[in-house]
Amino acid sequence: MHEQSLLRYHPLVGSQGEWHTCAKRDVVRTDYGAAVLDDHLYIVGGNSCSGSLDIVQRYSFASDRWEFATSMSTGLKSCTAGTAGDALVVVGEGRLEMFDVDEDRWSLDTDVPMTIYDEEYDYTYDFRSCFVVLW
Repeated sequence: MHEQSLLRYHPLVGSQGEWHTCAKRDVVRTDYGAAVLDDHLYIVGGNSCSGSLDIVQRYSFASDRWEFATSMSTGLKSCTAGTAGDALVVVGEGRLEMFDVDEDRWSLDTDVPMTIYDEEYDYTYDFRSCFVVLW
């Protein structure tokens, strides 16, 4: 299902917390990455009927508004996103891109290995469907 809605849960309001319906996104997509950085939710990449997306949308929790941010250098579907310091990091399809919020600029940081051979265990790890931990 392609969904444009966003629900926000605030656990510290009342004894049961509160759910809020937020503003709808302009872009319908699936298989995207999402991360929170500087009081904004970033939705990056993903898949649409026309293929991989390079589109980045940023949601402001304070104003309940979506805006478009600088697009990634290429479209990434089935990607994951996280943060490292003041940067937004997106990993997918063998690439790692970083978004510098202050510079409003994306950079291709490194290629992601698809396999790594572990000599100690004589085993090859396949990273095409894995989690990436930013540390």
